[in-house]
Amino acid sequence: MIHNRIQPIYLVAIVLLLALSRLLPHPPNAVPIAAMALFAGAFIANRWLAYTVPIAAMLISDWLIGFHSTVL
Repeated sequence: MIHNRIQPIYLVAIVLLLALSRLLPHPPNAVPIAAMALFAGAFIANRWLAYTVPIAAMLISDWLIGFHSTVL
């Protein structure tokens, strides 16, 4: 198994880019958050961090888009 160490600044940049990518128009079923979740599971050695990165991106983008009754 490959254990790569990812610098925290790169994680912050990835989360912000993912959050912004949800704001851009894209074709249906093209989900960058799911792609990041797969990437995080494969390349981030810390399991807690691999779960946190896509969830943080979703929370930031939902905050920018606006929360609604079906978010939870």
